[in-house]
Amino acid sequence: MKKVLLVYTAALGYGHKRSAQAIETALNIYYPNHKTHLVNALSTVHPSIEKFFGNFRRYTLKFFPGLWGFIYKNEEKLLKIFSLVEKFSENIFIKKFQDMLLEYKPDVIVATQAFPSKVFSIIKKKNDIKIPIIYVTTDFDIHSYHINCGADIFIVPNAEIKNAMIKKGLKNPIKIIGIPIGLE
Repeated sequence: MKKVLLVYTAALGYGHKRSAQAIETALNIYYPNHKTHLVNALSTVHPSIEKFFGNFRRYTLKFFPGLWGFIYKNEEKLLKIFSLVEKFSENIFIKKFQDMLLEYKPDVIVATQAFPSKVFSIIKKKNDIKIPIIYVTTDFDIHSYHINCGADIFIVPNAEIKNAMIKKGLKNPIKIIGIPIGLE
């Protein structure tokens, strides 16, 4: 029996959660002996963090709809500017994610959002842990945070995204399966 830890972040859009649920459903059908744990990364750390990010995203989309496009277009520059904030955020999550690893003892981690994948990859490197991380892209667009999330295997929606990731220098295995949304 394999243990699969499925990690998503609902506050950044319900697509991450829906994809994780679809993967969980497929695993339960096709691999009934596997044990799955579906975890919301943000609420695991603290429920108010998810509420903050959810409200931030909602209000940003409502009052500043062009901001997300600006962030995607300028994300590499913005990540450099906010690298200290990123490191601080990662450090907040590291302890809770280490606790998750101890609690669930997964054989594999599947993340449907880049940030949890990145935090787990930091933990892996610091502690020489061999648990594979699979990152499932739930977007039809990519940015460097997807590519630099530390995953061992990438699942992408189509050949265009796969080719864009390769063009940006990703060397890890990339599998095309679409965006998991459910079984028919």
